Amino acid sequence: MSTLSEIEVTRRTLARGAAWSLPVIAAATAVPMAAASGCVEQPATLDFSSMYQRSSITSGAAVVPVAGQEPVTVSFSSVMNGYTAHDQNYRIGAGAWDGLQLQQVRSAGTPSNNQAYYQLMTITFSREVTNLVLPIRNFSWPTDNSYGDQVWLATNGQPGGFTFVTGSGVGGNGSYAQPFRRSAASETYTGASTNVTVTFPGPVSSIWLAYDDKRGTLTTRIEQAIALGDMTFVAPCPAA
Repeated sequence: MSTLSEIEVTRRTLARGAAWSLPVIAAATAVPMAAASGCVEQPATLDFSSMYQRSSITSGAAVVPVAGQEPVTVSFSSVMNGYTAHDQNYRIGAGAWDGLQLQQVRSAGTPSNNQAYYQLMTITFSREVTNLVLPIRNFSWPTDNSYGDQVWLATNGQPGGFTFVTGSGVGGNGSYAQPFRRSAASETYTGASTNVTVTFPGPVSSIWLAYDDKRGTLTTRIEQAIALGDMTFVAPCPAA
């Protein structure tokens, strides 16, 4: 027959055991939904030559497959302000121009060297991605000063949110105040020295890319073009 003191000791022992076991049970059940479903984040590549579909001279989209997940749809659309979209705008190039081309026309008499005139591209992801890498190629500034490519960027509607590596012939930091552009006039229009690689750690749901002409001094009609290279990113597991 148990004494009162023995019963109290047993109760205290059980209470301590229960108190210690509860967090263990909670920890065991606190498994992330993604892990429980077997989903893990996956790297993905947008290969423009095989995945992109052009809808018009200012719109297009690509469906990017992701291993073990639903694909990510990447949409592109542009608004023209003071420029006209060239008929090659939003087409896929080849060789040094491999990737998505942005090509625009400035009419004669349109003020040059003015950031109020631009093509504003919005890149939208069907769900947030991380570690997005976007190559921008072929910045030009001809020696006749007819035009000078420049680009400034925003992440999720806000300035900044990215890091970058520029080719030896490109300066700036991708902001409105200091856009990416050639650091000196040159007849070299392609190659590593004319490129920029931009990385967005994220999460990223959209990017604004404004493309304009800051260097040009001529008032005649001009055409200018850059290219976006194949993009890579990491696709997190979809929200439950």
